[in-house]
Amino acid sequence: MTRPGSTSEPPEGGQTRREDAGSAARGGRRPGRDEPAGAGRRGTNGSSPGAFPAGGDPRREPATGRADSLTELSYVTTYGEREQLRIRAGDWEEPGQRPPSRSVPYRRRRVSNPDSNQEFVQKMLPRDQVTADSCDLIDNEIQIGLHLLRTIGETRYPVELSRLVGYDADAEEPFILLAERGEPAGLFSRKISATKYEQFQVSLFRALSILEAAKVVHRNITPGTVRWNDPRVQITDFQHARLSGEPAGPAPSPRWAAPEARHGGLPADPAADLWSAGLVIVQVVGGPLPPGMTGPPDLHAVGGGLDRTLEGIFAPTPAGRPLIELFMRDLGALRDFVPVGAYPGPVTMDPRFLEGRRRFAELSRSKSRTIPTFDTYSGDRS
Repeated sequence: MTRPGSTSEPPEGGQTRREDAGSAARGGRRPGRDEPAGAGRRGTNGSSPGAFPAGGDPRREPATGRADSLTELSYVTTYGEREQLRIRAGDWEEPGQRPPSRSVPYRRRRVSNPDSNQEFVQKMLPRDQVTADSCDLIDNEIQIGLHLLRTIGETRYPVELSRLVGYDADAEEPFILLAERGEPAGLFSRKISATKYEQFQVSLFRALSILEAAKVVHRNITPGTVRWNDPRVQITDFQHARLSGEPAGPAPSPRWAAPEARHGGLPADPAADLWSAGLVIVQVVGGPLPPGMTGPPDLHAVGGGLDRTLEGIFAPTPAGRPLIELFMRDLGALRDFVPVGAYPGPVTMDPRFLEGRRRFAELSRSKSRTIPTFDTYSGDRS
């Protein structure tokens, strides 16, 4: 089935968008609270920014142990090669409470490879939902996933971000394959013990610092896209993400969006993700937000010490929100902070990876597309 805006190979070189380093490095543009934000810029744990924690490689996941029959799954790898994976698949989960119509109504299922003992999540778009808009969102999620892989590197890819494994964007029912952990944070509202409130916050702020260092703005941080896999969170669903400084439309989930992001028209700014992350933390600690709430919550009333750890996160303008490292400093977690500049250039990849993306770029230019393609060599949209 040929669908609008289809893609079959990964983009060349992973430079999926024009990168504006000036917009990502906030410097003095967003002042801290009472003191400069210089501490912790180099990190204190002696490890590479974004490196695996002591738990090991997040790509190795436990098998489901289901006794279902085996089948073959054909997909395009992040190297641009067609691969057959022997899998044992769980049942398809229907979408729950769907986000606004601007998001892809994926069905999802767990799939495991009994040979490698790895487990992944397959997210599929039903054929009756295949439209130009939904396919553009899948393409965007693929391109952001490839950008993150090339910017951070596979060997130090963090557990705090879901990782693109493969996809088939030209299938009759397009899908992506991800290494994804945990359950939606919304399921843990008031269910995480008080001793773990700060762990949740530290892990979420660490994830945001990694995204900012990689020049990515998620734009849809909600209790559904943030997952909890004790003792860490994982940010998933990058279909609405943009590179820092890129033009951005209205946020897909206005209730969770920063005021400046609700109507669109402004460049994507990491400070908008901070506001949304603050609301997710408030719900996990204090319970569901009041219906119709559009302003900042009363942190004193929520409790859990959030009036201290989230001070300034709901400032009405992006410039008024503190740097991420200040939140992590107050949580005593500067060792987990990943500073802007941690990923100064694309990680050197296997030649197969780069060749697959070169072929993708050529294919994209030959198609009539509803979203821009990217020129890897110039870094500009074409």
